[in-house]
Amino acid sequence: KRLGIRVGKTVGSCKDSLRTFSYSIPSNAEMLQIDDKEIITHAVMHLKSGKKRLIEFYHGFGYYSQQPRFLILDKNVLSVTLYNKSTIIKKIKK
Repeated sequence: KRLGIRVGKTVGSCKDSLRTFSYSIPSNAEMLQIDDKEIITHAVMHLKSGKKRLIEFYHGFGYYSQQPRFLILDKNVLSVTLYNKSTIIKKIKK
């Protein structure tokens, strides 16, 4: 049996102690790492149900831009399209 991958993030505050948060990626899911050199603004996941899921990536030095640059593809994802503003960079079929 494959074990899920653990992903974590450490958050600090001037008024409180240092805290670490983590979660497990299910063993039947895939993790798609996005190259930092590619400027990806958002991704659209196409699901088996016909719905779409939008994921936005932030660039810069603020809090939101410090999030990890990967996508979790579970069993409901058929394909992923990566965009740079309105230009399609890459299409990935699962």
